[in-house]
Amino acid sequence: MHNVQAMISATAKPPFLDFDLSRNKSLRTLKIRSRSIVFRHGPRAPNPAILSFLRTVLSTITSLEFSEVIITYRDTDFCGVAQYPCPPNIYTDTTPDQRAKEASWHRELFKVFRWMYRLRDFQLVLCAEVWDRFGEYAMGVLKQAVAAENAGGRLDYLPSEPLLVYSPRASPETGRVMRPRI
Repeated sequence: MHNVQAMISATAKPPFLDFDLSRNKSLRTLKIRSRSIVFRHGPRAPNPAILSFLRTVLSTITSLEFSEVIITYRDTDFCGVAQYPCPPNIYTDTTPDQRAKEASWHRELFKVFRWMYRLRDFQLVLCAEVWDRFGEYAMGVLKQAVAAENAGGRLDYLPSEPLLVYSPRASPETGRVMRPRI
């Protein structure tokens, strides 16, 4: 097993209190959905269930190969991205209030990343797993979030900037990656 994917819902009860990765000597990556970490709607607060899970998991990793935590973002994790199927205008207009709420959500996520790093060193990877037509927009939002954290001096705990990755997601209808029509 090279990867562990922590894909639990924001309302999940903490069933992982005895989740021990100390026997896994080849673990390299822990992959977590951004929406599972901090509630996206309502109060911008970390999910207690996922914090308990992360504390348990990160404190039991003994693999010398462990090197990265990948935080995945999906289409609906970005303010202004229309739901699938998409109209020709793929982005909805966002208000300053919506953009401020999104920035607040990202700040809360980065607070959790700092807390995680205190438990275990890792390379932070932010991955936009979105439909191809949203890739540029999603990457722009992630770049802005990282730039805001850098400007505030809140990434000083990391040895290097978070790695930003774009991974096009397949269409639910066709199973293929959607390419924009030009």
